[in-house]
Amino acid sequence: MSKKGKRNRSTPTKNNTGSPSTSPAQKAPRVEEPMATTSSGDQPDLAAIMAEVKRLQDLVKNMDGTVTQLRGEVADLKQAKETLETEVAAFKAETEKLEAENEKLRQAANRNRLVIKGVPADISNEAVKAKVLEVTEGLPQHSVLDIYQSGPCRIVVLDTLISAIRVLKAQSRLWRDTQWRMDRSLTKKQRETRGAQTERFKALRQAGAFPRFHGTTLMVRMTSGVKPVAEWDPALKLPPRPAAPAGQQQGQQRQQDFAGAVRGGNRNGGGTSGTGHGQRRT
Repeated sequence: MSKKGKRNRSTPTKNNTGSPSTSPAQKAPRVEEPMATTSSGDQPDLAAIMAEVKRLQDLVKNMDGTVTQLRGEVADLKQAKETLETEVAAFKAETEKLEAENEKLRQAANRNRLVIKGVPADISNEAVKAKVLEVTEGLPQHSVLDIYQSGPCRIVVLDTLISAIRVLKAQSRLWRDTQWRMDRSLTKKQRETRGAQTERFKALRQAGAFPRFHGTTLMVRMTSGVKPVAEWDPALKLPPRPAAPAGQQQGQQRQQDFAGAVRGGNRNGGGTSGTGHGQRRT
């Protein structure tokens, strides 16, 4: 193509249609922005800025001092907390020691005491004492130091541990005659220890064993004797006890006869007066 045939792009072509040109050069005239000028009123106040900076710096210093003070107070509180925890631990240890000593004293005091349950309220303590001496053959009368009521139970105080064991061995005869149940006198902690073994006690009975408690120790009667529950052997279990409803009726009848005799003696003046129910003799 010759040079004459080239189009001169620098020269705009004439728009014969009368519509506005879409060429970028024809869209809008370029406007020159004037240079920004600042007057003296638009300049920042350096003195005010420096004063604000100084105020903020002082505020930060005050906050630093407050934080340091609070950290010191926190350290003091932490030290006081550690001191109190040490004192509480020492107090707890001392309390546990005293409670253990108190428990020993209570158990020692209960060694000569027995509990009788199921005694009717209208039977005097003197009548209970007479029955205890009756079922425990050969026990001197002076061995029974006191009988008093504690809640629904009667507490029998013996002079020695040997006397208490003698009376305890007569519990089967006492049950046959009166349907009263006899047991050792236990502290609250010992009763809780027994209660924790209730399920084991029931399971042994269901297995055909004859469990019993010696204090808080669970024992089992076997052909080889009374052994701790850890030595329970099903092969050595005793034969089941024969059902004897007639014997139970006889026992209940004996209890009624005994209670009637005591009441009749008290009404006729033939029985001893004893102390009031629930009161301790002095």
